[in-house]
Amino acid sequence: NPGLVMGNPQSYSKTGLDEIVAEGFSTSSVMEGNGGRAHGVWQEGSWTVVVSRPLVIEGGSEIVVGGSNALAYAVWQGGLQEVGSRKCILLAWMPMRVM
Repeated sequence: NPGLVMGNPQSYSKTGLDEIVAEGFSTSSVMEGNGGRAHGVWQEGSWTVVVSRPLVIEGGSEIVVGGSNALAYAVWQGGLQEVGSRKCILLAWMPMRVM
């Protein structure tokens, strides 16, 4: 894996979640030590995924309780050879309200 050899933090095997920030194409970087966790279960033909993370990540994003928040997802399916930039993405921000 050339990305792993070059130290690309997005090239290692994933077991949870990364918070990735970007300001345009090819500008993504992983927020180290974000404290986020994820757990997924495949059951009866569909996934259920629970994501938890701190409300504020220093140098990263902030989730406002009772306020207006938005999120987006990128998901890689290894069985379809989705790696690196080949992934399924959400093409619009999803509104999210935390109460």
